Amino acid sequence: MPTQNCSGVFALMRCCPIILSYISHKRKGGDEVEEKDGAPLPLRPHHAMCLGFFTGHGYGGEFVENMFHIRRALWKNPDRLVVLRRGADCICAACPNNRGGVCRTAEKAARYDEKVRRACGFSAGQTMRWRELRSAVEAKILSRPGARRGICADCLWNPLCQQQDVEKSVESV
Repeated sequence: MPTQNCSGVFALMRCCPIILSYISHKRKGGDEVEEKDGAPLPLRPHHAMCLGFFTGHGYGGEFVENMFHIRRALWKNPDRLVVLRRGADCICAACPNNRGGVCRTAEKAARYDEKVRRACGFSAGQTMRWRELRSAVEAKILSRPGARRGICADCLWNPLCQQQDVEKSVESV
């Protein structure tokens, strides 16, 4: 399956309707992301884990703001349809590693995606509700000791996720 190029305004219109909706709404003075056309949100499988651990740390202001708005939209509407992508998605659109639609860490991200797909029994291009994706990732990966680390231990942000893992295990005692 070809990877869709998510660089430039026209590619954003194809890949990321949620970002364009947010930009349009923000220019009108709003703060929420609207779902205008019901199109599934393109999402890399491993980003279902990232969204759950996201606390505001990131590569920079634009990336953090984009991540917050996508997270807020999904938590606000857990029935939102998502389509599992191979390659860049709406989160990648604001990442500094995305250079002209080519990710500098593409191999690593693809490895994470494949491990999440295998662990949860998903396939690339599969469409589902956000709540179903989140629930499967929680049940098959996040609730199993060491499973998340087995997927993304070499991620730059792993120490932040690991700290949250420790805090959750302390709270459950």
